[in-house]
Amino acid sequence: MSSDNSSRLLYTLKSRGPLATGALARALGITVVGTRQHLAKLHAEGLVAFDDQAGEVGRPKRFWRLTAKGHGRFPDTHGDEAEPDGSFLLIENHCPICAAAKTCQGFCRSELELFRAAFGAGTSVTRQEHLLSDGRRCAYRVTSLEGTNR
Repeated sequence: MSSDNSSRLLYTLKSRGPLATGALARALGITVVGTRQHLAKLHAEGLVAFDDQAGEVGRPKRFWRLTAKGHGRFPDTHGDEAEPDGSFLLIENHCPICAAAKTCQGFCRSELELFRAAFGAGTSVTRQEHLLSDGRRCAYRVTSLEGTNR
């Protein structure tokens, strides 16, 4: 069994969420039997778990998902965004409302205003990158105004 396929399987579950065995096999480009072997190994290691969902006919369908231990295999850099000037970047590498935002820029303005309200009056939030303005992502710089002359 290739550890590369196991890593790809974990990544697929991380990026796509719970999937059935057949869907995982198709995503990985390997057989269902091979996928089951990887899943059994990862399940024994406590990295994946499953939920059986009853359908209208036949046996329940098994959906595989990452466990907390499985999620722990991926880096968590949320606390690593501090910049030298004391600000930090709030980075959105994927826009959950991109299709709607392309039609109505008000969604993007509302998101910026929501961030400003959430951080409060003592904080400046400015958009540094914007997916809809040909940026590769949306990124917001969050800076404390305490101690400044603003």
